[in-house]
Amino acid sequence: MHQLLDVVALGQAVAYVPLSIANRNRCTELAFIPVSDLSPSHVVAAWPETSHSRAVATFVHTALDVAASSPEQTATFT
Repeated sequence: MHQLLDVVALGQAVAYVPLSIANRNRCTELAFIPVSDLSPSHVVAAWPETSHSRAVATFVHTALDVAASSPEQTATFT
């Protein structure tokens, strides 16, 4: 995320970022303005396909369980 904000700060891009990023970067040279009319976004988890990490596996299984427990969400695993 820092690389993205660096590119924005250089004037080479504009980006939509989560509110949490805006809150953590208040003292930078960037302007953060709430945008209320965007369509809902989808968040995905990414990890190395060959990972054998127990922590990664636990995270992925927990994320899938949480997504499956929310009726308006669809958990897709490809």
